[in-house]
Amino acid sequence: MDLFNACGSYPFKALDGHKEGCLPAKGIVFDIVERISQSDDANDYCVKLIRDWRNMAGIEKDPGPSYPSGGSVMDAFWRTLSLDLSVRNEGPRPYERASTEDRAKHHHYWFLGLSFLYGISSERDPRVDGYVNTLESSAFARHMANIIKQRRLFFSKKGYMGLAPKTVEEGDMICVLAGGNLPFILRETKIGPDDCSEAKMTCTLVGDAYLYGIMDGAAVRGIKTGEGSFRTFCLVLSFLANEV
Repeated sequence: MDLFNACGSYPFKALDGHKEGCLPAKGIVFDIVERISQSDDANDYCVKLIRDWRNMAGIEKDPGPSYPSGGSVMDAFWRTLSLDLSVRNEGPRPYERASTEDRAKHHHYWFLGLSFLYGISSERDPRVDGYVNTLESSAFARHMANIIKQRRLFFSKKGYMGLAPKTVEEGDMICVLAGGNLPFILRETKIGPDDCSEAKMTCTLVGDAYLYGIMDGAAVRGIKTGEGSFRTFCLVLSFLANEV
């Protein structure tokens, strides 16, 4: 997805000398997955799922705490659920990066969803009038439903929040790989081709992820100043890692 640039200016470079089933890649471990949401059925009602995620984020009790990369946890939450993207109803590109105006769409969706969930009057509340029109509201609802389907909300040890595949586990690594527009969830394993033994870390690829606050290269900025460095990962096929 070219709207993100988690790896900054660092391109992917193929490394020689690897065997079949192993892909060497340069990158960094930015953080560790600490908490993950429950694995809900993909057909669960979307508003119920978001309600549980809001409780997990703690924003029902206090939406104002600051987020590690700046802003509030509430801002980080709605931007995470929408992948920080705004749906465009016209033009060659279906999405663009979200703006502060898109927060109103989230609140509008959330209020109407709660109204339906708890059987509150279906009449429009004057507090949400003028936020968004019906077309924008419906587009946002479809957009968010497609995003959270088959994904789980997670929080990292540093306090970041994001979305990952449903197979994510606590203790998985949140990594940024050279050439990757998105972060990746990697899981360390001891099984792999023989030539992976010299790599610093042998991992399976769980999948790509969204982590609010590092989607524009923030995680790798310290490399140019000497505050960090790339390491080599040996990415192996999952069926090899599962062999006993």
